[in-house]
Amino acid sequence: NIAGDHEEKAVVAILKKAISDSDPDIKHYAATTLIGIEEKFEKNILKLKEQYKQKPDAETALKIMELYDRYIHSGVLDENYKKTIFAEYLELLRKSKNMFADSFEISAKLLHAYLELRMFERAEQLLAEFRQLWPEQGLFNFLAMNFYFRLNDYKQVASHASRIKESGLELPDEYKQVVNYWS
Repeated sequence: NIAGDHEEKAVVAILKKAISDSDPDIKHYAATTLIGIEEKFEKNILKLKEQYKQKPDAETALKIMELYDRYIHSGVLDENYKKTIFAEYLELLRKSKNMFADSFEISAKLLHAYLELRMFERAEQLLAEFRQLWPEQGLFNFLAMNFYFRLNDYKQVASHASRIKESGLELPDEYKQVVNYWS
């Protein structure tokens, strides 16, 4: 939920700012609330991991991934702990990709993680797999746009945007805006 994620980040940003307030009650409330948010993420991740251990399936794996992604990007984590959580997330992505090799969504999440970590060689290898496994999948071109954008290869970004536009693929509105901009 994109709107929810933005609201979550905004709340965390306000709480982090409130920690440096001169009023001790505000500081205490902000710190307690931030700890509560972090604990809720941790608890929900553990709960889903237990569910996944009982019955490993792609749907549960995707739920865990969504939760990890929200947690990592919520702003609640300090940089050192964020690296630890991201390492756990990456391990889950890799294992899930091996278990559910036919899942476009899991592979796409792994590609995004590689790009975020600036692991461009691995991202490029994964993109080549996408091309082989899902050549007709229009979202492949959108993922390729993201990859080439991270490499500052804007000519390739525009090329993939044009392919998407020519294909007539139905995209969510936020994707359409990006494609229209680059094509």
